[in-house]
Amino acid sequence: MNGGVEGSSENPSNVEVATDKGLQSDGVENKVEELKANQEATPSDIEASKDTETLPEGEIPEAPKKKKKKKKKSKTAHLPDVGSDLALEKLELNEEPSDEEATYALTRPLAERVEFAINRYRKNHKFTASQKYIFDDYLRFGGIDVGQKAFQGRTTAADHGDVGDEDLEAAQAGNVRVDDLEAEDEDRYISFEEVARLWLGNRFFLESKFISLEQFEQAPKIIKGFLRYLIIRHVAPEYEQDIRKAMAVAERAQMELPACKKTAYRLPGKFNKACSLLYGGDLHGLLDINPSWLGESDTNSAFSVAAFVGMSEEEAKDTVKPYVPEENMGCIESIEAATFRVAGFDPPEPINLENADTVPKAPSMIQLKLKQWQKDTSPNYDVLIEPYIRQDMYEGMVLNLTLRKLSTGFWYMDRITQVLPSFYEDEEFEEFDEE
Repeated sequence: MNGGVEGSSENPSNVEVATDKGLQSDGVENKVEELKANQEATPSDIEASKDTETLPEGEIPEAPKKKKKKKKKSKTAHLPDVGSDLALEKLELNEEPSDEEATYALTRPLAERVEFAINRYRKNHKFTASQKYIFDDYLRFGGIDVGQKAFQGRTTAADHGDVGDEDLEAAQAGNVRVDDLEAEDEDRYISFEEVARLWLGNRFFLESKFISLEQFEQAPKIIKGFLRYLIIRHVAPEYEQDIRKAMAVAERAQMELPACKKTAYRLPGKFNKACSLLYGGDLHGLLDINPSWLGESDTNSAFSVAAFVGMSEEEAKDTVKPYVPEENMGCIESIEAATFRVAGFDPPEPINLENADTVPKAPSMIQLKLKQWQKDTSPNYDVLIEPYIRQDMYEGMVLNLTLRKLSTGFWYMDRITQVLPSFYEDEEFEEFDEE
C-alpha cells in the first residue's frame, strides 16, 4: 500500500498524463455539446468527433463501417415449387385456410370451384416465367380464360432478382375466369383426361412454343401437380375418376416427353444421313455443288460442304458399305412425310453404352421396326439406327418422317419432322387469343 502512495507522489509525469487525459475528456465533452447544439449535427457526426479527439497526434481516423442491411426474405420462400410432390398431411395442414370446405361445397357451381382452385393454386405455389407460360397455355387449351391482366403466379427471384418478393395478391380477385362448365352446349363437354392427353400429346409438340428439354421435363410435372391438387382439395369429386385418368396421362408423359426430345435430337443418325447423301434424299447432291458458287477453290468447297453435312463422300461410303450391297441402283420408292409408330427393335433391349451420345466405333447397328400409324394391316418397314439413338426410344413412339427404298429392298430414313409420344392423336384445334 505504501509503495502505491510513494509511486503517485514521486512520479509527476503520471500526474501530467492524467491531467492531459482529463483535459482531452473535457475537450470531447465540449465538442459533443457543440455538435448537439448545431441543428445539422447527426449521431454519426457526434461519434466521429469522439473518435477524432481521442486519437494520438498524427494518426488518421478510420472511416466508419457501414452496417450491412439484412436481406429481405422473399414472401415466396416458404411456398412449394409448382408440380412438387408434397405430403398430403403438409398440404392439408399448412396450405389452405379454414373456409375451404365451404369454398368447394358441391352446392357451388363447378365453374366457381375450379376458378377458385386455379387462383389459389397459383397464389400458393412458386412459378418461374417458363412454368407460368406452360400452365397458362394448358389452361387456355382447356377453355379457361387467362387474359393479359390475369395473375401470372407469384413473382420469384428467378424472374426478377431482388424484386422477387413482389407478391401479386390477385388470387383473391378472380384473375382466371371459368365459364359455366355445365351449361348445355352440344359442342362442349367436360373431360380432364382428354384435355391432358391432347395438350401433352399434340398441342405441346405441334405448336412449336416449347423447345427446351427443361420444358419437356417440366410440363407433365406441372399438369400432374395441378390435377393432384384438385383431388386433394376435393374441388370436383364428381369428376375424380376422370381427373385420375388425366393424372395417369401426365405420369406417362413424364417419361415419354423428354425421351421424344432426346430422340428427335439424335435422329436420323450417321448411317441414314450417309444413305441420303449417296442414294437420294435431302442431302443428295450436296457434295456435287459447283465450287464457283461459293467463291472458293475445289478443296475448300468440298471441305466446307462436308463439314456442313457431317461427313465426306468417302466417309459416307465407308459407313454404308457393311450393310448396303454394291449392286444397289439407288432410291426407287419413297413414302413422303408419313406417320409411323415404333413396333419393335432387334435386338429388343438397348445396348449399354458408357456415353449414349457417342457413336460406337464397332459397326453394330440396331434394326428399328416401323409400322404405319393407325393401320393395323401395315407391313413392317425395317431401318437401321446406331445404338446410341435407341437409348430413349420405346415401342409405341410415333415418328413423322420420310422413308426411302433402295433397289435391293433396303429402307432408310430421310427427313424427320416430328417425334411424338405414344398417346399422340391427330387432332386439329381452333386457335385462341393469348391476350
